[in-house]
Amino acid sequence: MNKALLTFSDGSTLQVKENQHLTPVVSYSKDDHFEVSLDKSFEIWYHIHDGLIPGLCEFLVNSSFFYLEDDRTTIYKSDSVIKIQNL
Repeated sequence: MNKALLTFSDGSTLQVKENQHLTPVVSYSKDDHFEVSLDKSFEIWYHIHDGLIPGLCEFLVNSSFFYLEDDRTTIYKSDSVIKIQNL
């Protein structure tokens, strides 16, 4: 199974794998203020030449925060990812 390592600005890391589901948290404007909502789950996909990087980039630029679908105890800020490495 293909894997990637996300490195965050605080130095922490998160390993993810192909076909794993991430749940994005997105913001929207309502009545002159911002609210948040969970969006449709995203399945990490594999690119034959570039591994998991394109799929993870697609996901990260479209969400403010996210969590692993199978672990809702931690939420991650998408903008704090500073590096993605295929493993």
